[in-house]
Formats: sequence, C-alpha cells, structure tokens
Amino acid sequence: MLYTILIFAICSVIAHLVVHNPPRSFWALMLSLYYRHINFVGSRVEDDIATIVVANHANGFIDPFVLQVALGKRLVRTIRADWLQHWLVKWFVHLIGAVPLAPKGKGRLNQSSFSQLVHDMGKGKWVVIFPEGLSHNRSKPRPFKKGAAYIAEQYIKQTGKPVRILQVALFYGEKSRMNSDIWVTVAGQTVYDPQQGIADKDQAVSLWQENIQDALPGPIKTAEKKQITWLAHSLSAFTHQATSLTSIKAILQKNSQLTALHCWLTQANIELDVLRYHKRIREILFRFGLELTIFVSGLPFAVIGLLCHAPMLIIHYWLTRQHSTAEDKWASHAYIIGIPLYLAWWLSIGFIFHSFWIALAAVACGLYSLFYWKTWAQRIRVLVTTSQALFEPKIRNQILATAESAISSLLNTPS
Repeated sequence: MLYTILIFAICSVIAHLVVHNPPRSFWALMLSLYYRHINFVGSRVEDDIATIVVANHANGFIDPFVLQVALGKRLVRTIRADWLQHWLVKWFVHLIGAVPLAPKGKGRLNQSSFSQLVHDMGKGKWVVIFPEGLSHNRSKPRPFKKGAAYIAEQYIKQTGKPVRILQVALFYGEKSRMNSDIWVTVAGQTVYDPQQGIADKDQAVSLWQENIQDALPGPIKTAEKKQITWLAHSLSAFTHQATSLTSIKAILQKNSQLTALHCWLTQANIELDVLRYHKRIREILFRFGLELTIFVSGLPFAVIGLLCHAPMLIIHYWLTRQHSTAEDKWASHAYIIGIPLYLAWWLSIGFIFHSFWIALAAVACGLYSLFYWKTWAQRIRVLVTTSQALFEPKIRNQILATAESAISSLLNTPS
C-alpha cells in the first residue's frame, strides 16, 4: 500500500514539473503559492552600473519580491520606518533585512539609511525604492518623493561613478485573489554620469513618474482584467514573449473580432495556448496524459492536504480578513500571518504524533494541495481542449485559423 501511494505521489509530482515550469528561486516559489504568473515586459539589464529601481507601489510587501524575481537581481529592500512599530509586521521586516526610510523631517534616521544604501550599491547590490511612500489601490501613482534622487546624488559624490535609475511599472490582475497574474514592465532607464549628476531633482522625479504612469493601463474593470489576462496568454503563445498592458488594452478597445473570439473560447472552455503549443497528435496525447495523471493521482493528496489544514485555513482567512483594511494589504498579511501560523501547525503535528516524517508528510500534502486546487480550473479546461483536439481535429484547426487571423492582424504579420 505504501509503495502504491509513493508511486502515485512521484507520478503526480513529475507530471506537475513537466507541465508547470518549476520556480527558480525561493522567492519565486513563495510568490507561486499565491499568484499564477509574472509577465515581464522589456529587456533585462546585465551590466554592472550601480542601480536604483523605482516603481509604483501597488501591493504592499509583495512588490519588492515580485521585482526581485522578475528582474533576476537580488534587491536591497526599503520600507517605511513606522512599520517597525507594528506588532504583526516587525518580525517580517527584520527577517527580510529591509532598510527603513522615514517621512520628511526625520533627517537623522534617513541619513543613516541613505548611507547604508549607498554602501550596498558600492558592493554591486541593487536598491529598490517606492517613491510614493505607501501602497494604494489607485489606478494612477501618487506624487513621487525625492529620496531616490538624494541617494543617487550621494552615491555619485562618494564614488565618482555613474548611477542608473531603472523605472518599473507594476500591475496586478487581481491583487487579493489567488492565481491571478502580475505584469512587470520596464518603463525607462536613465543613467546619470558624475560630471552632470542630477541637476534638477524635481524634473528627474517627474520624468520617472511619467514613464511609469505611461506604462500602466489606467483604470480597468474586473471584466476587462479577465479579457486582458486571456489576451496576454494568447499573445505570449503566438509571440513567445509578454506583451505590454497598454498595448493589450488598446487592442481590446479597437478589435471587436478578438473580443468575440475571447467570448466564444471562454464559453467553449478552450485553452488557446494549448492548441497553439501542441500541434501534433503525439504532443496533444502527451499533454492529455500528463494532465490526466495529475488529475487522478494528485487528487488523494490534494484532499488529504485540504482536510489536514482545514482548521488553519479557516483561522488564516479570518485573521487575514481582520487585518486587511484594503486590497493592497490582503496578500501581504496573508503571507505575514500564514508563515508562522502554518509553521506552528506543522510543528504541533510532529509533536502530537512524535514523528518528524508525519510532520513532513503534512507539509508536503499541504503545499501540494495548494498548487493542485490553484490550477484546478485551468486543468479542466486543458483536458477539455486536448480531448476535443484528439476527437475533433477539424474543429481544432478551425479554432487555430480563426485565432491566428485575429491575432496575427494585430501583430502586423501575415495570417
């Protein structure tokens, strides 16, 4: 019996790893527990110029980790100093080693923090700053403060080396919902040389804000967000790269054919990217087999994990709801509350049963259950899509021809 269970578990995990790209870092793994995919738009910077990343602040403590994963750089994080007084958050602040920045008027604290950040930049580390000063739910960024400009100027004076300000726009499909998408867009980059420095800080900060604001799609309703997410995945299937949100929004507003295609495919429960990626019968069969393996062999472990963690799931949801007064706080508090809560639960299971292996099995089932149920709806759509492609190949070809006609015209390429 035990060997059968292990075989089922191994088959399911292997199928998961083949279908879903495994996270390449610890923080990528942590983000994947909550969000589905990070769409990166732009080119990654690989040279060794000292860099300050400035971005709009859309989602509390989640933002710096999203930037770190998307940019592929280890970032020195900054945080508002008053969070150090919050009983729930301060443990997390110390854990991640964030550098506190105080509002204007706290010169002594900021001078010490600025010196620390300049020192880190001198060692080749990148620094991330959110010039708005606090996260929010507005569709447009708040006025930027000049802290990043002062740090850049201090670095230039102390080292005599250039500094780059990398402007990045962050957008979340649904900040407070699991399995939603994130867009990280490089909105611009400006290198300031030691000879000129930052001559006009107000003008520089205004430029950064304008670039970031131009890369954001502006106010979008929930229905539009769903369409945008679908079109982003469809375009990535055709172009093999992420597309900017501003382009996608303009496409949806101007192209009725694409909107009709989206509605039709959604109603038919069809995943366009599956049809696009798997053109041969052998490839479709292989994908169908993998998804069916996950569906069948993973179900017992997903159910066990759900039942095992049911008390903590209820408590976790209740505590997160109590402390999250706005949408941009929900995911942050879900992590801050969940990490110690589930660790304590797993330790208590090991203590009650006097077994390290039972505790480890609870951890594995819990994490697997989260991934399983998070991708449940998508897996059903893939199974339906691959089944139709196997038994009705003509319909598959018609769908692809219609999609290619609609999308290729948008990309200015031949159908």
